[in-house]
Amino acid sequence: MRTPNAVARRGFTLIEMIGVLAIVATLTALLLPKIFGVINQARVMETVGSYNAVRSAAITYAAKHGLIGDVNGASFNFATNPPSAINWDRNVLFKLGLLDQSFRSRIAEQAIVQVRAPLDINADPDGSNTAYHLAILSPVANHTAGGGAVLDVRLVNVAREDAQELNRLIDGPAANLGESVPGTDLEGRVKYDFSAVGVTGFADIYLYLTHL
Repeated sequence: MRTPNAVARRGFTLIEMIGVLAIVATLTALLLPKIFGVINQARVMETVGSYNAVRSAAITYAAKHGLIGDVNGASFNFATNPPSAINWDRNVLFKLGLLDQSFRSRIAEQAIVQVRAPLDINADPDGSNTAYHLAILSPVANHTAGGGAVLDVRLVNVAREDAQELNRLIDGPAANLGESVPGTDLEGRVKYDFSAVGVTGFADIYLYLTHL
């Protein structure tokens, strides 16, 4: 028996619940790709930020010493495989107070800032050497030849879509610096070759910083 103060309670009907769930599912389907896109963009932008910071510090170092060398401002003897030439950001720039933190990249398993001996002027760039085509319009094959050292970054195991986005942000959207062969770009400051692993595979990519 109902009392005068009793309040009628009514729950959701099955149709109403289905309608709410359908709206939630639709919104989720629309928003999730954008959310993941923003997260992925932040990962790539972190790499670009590290790239710019290390490059700026390296240019400061080179302006002071006139070369790319060790913590004492001496050039490297590459025949002895100097350990400070690998992870140069930590072993030299950080120790000299030119850099607050080492190169960081969440799109790669590892980021290695390295000083390497330059190749001959006629060497063509491949997926891993120190030759770089910095401007494809020039007839010179290797723009980083002729100096004492080349400074670049090796990003280990990067997805192709991340490599493409990094290339767009660093080299820009210019058609002559894009992929001449699908999955392969050996022009500009970003170079990679996914031809051996396919479009869904992972490969090392290389970022040119400077040479002197």
